[in-house]
Formats: sequence, C-alpha cells, structure tokens
Amino acid sequence: MSMGDSCNGTPVTLRVDVKGFFLYWVDQNHEMDMLDIATIRDVRTGQYAKKPRDIKLRQIVTMGSQDTLEEKTVTVCYGADFVNVNFINFCCTRKEIARVSTMAVELE
Repeated sequence: MSMGDSCNGTPVTLRVDVKGFFLYWVDQNHEMDMLDIATIRDVRTGQYAKKPRDIKLRQIVTMGSQDTLEEKTVTVCYGADFVNVNFINFCCTRKEIARVSTMAVELE
C-alpha cells in the first residue's frame, strides 16, 4: 500500500525495472507512478520508517499480520539533493516483505 504526502492509502504492486533505473508501482486501475533510483537518498524500515499520522489509515494498513506497523513499513526518501527530501511510504503485509524491499532498493 502506497502512502505519499496525502492521507490516502492505495494498494499497489511495487517493483524495480529490469535495468535497475526506476522504482515503480502500479495500482489496481493499472495506473503507474515511478521514481528514478538515482534520486533515492535513503530507504528506511522498522523504527526509522515514517508511520501514517491518520488514525483510520493506520488501522487499515496495520491489518493483515501480527507484525507491527513499523516493521511492515518501507519509507523511501528521495529528492534532487540531500536537503530537499520527500518521503513516500509503502506498507507491506509482512515484515519480511518490507525487509526484502528495503534491501532490493538499497542494492540498486
């Protein structure tokens, strides 16, 4: 589930393109969004991930497993430089998926 600057959560499928240039996600309506991996400054999970502030959204993304929300959240920090950074959160169904996603983006 993707959560950008808004308080909306959208179910998505997150991937890295085959050449390793872009992190992209596709929603249920087949709409795609992407980030150039060169602009990614940090990828965080666990206690360093940004949890959603909206209580209803928190309840929605917490469902699915016994893992904590922090363990299941991947925060991607991106921007043109290290000072002006934006954040996008992806909440996974299990902490193992969040760990693998974090490692995959860091390795690219």
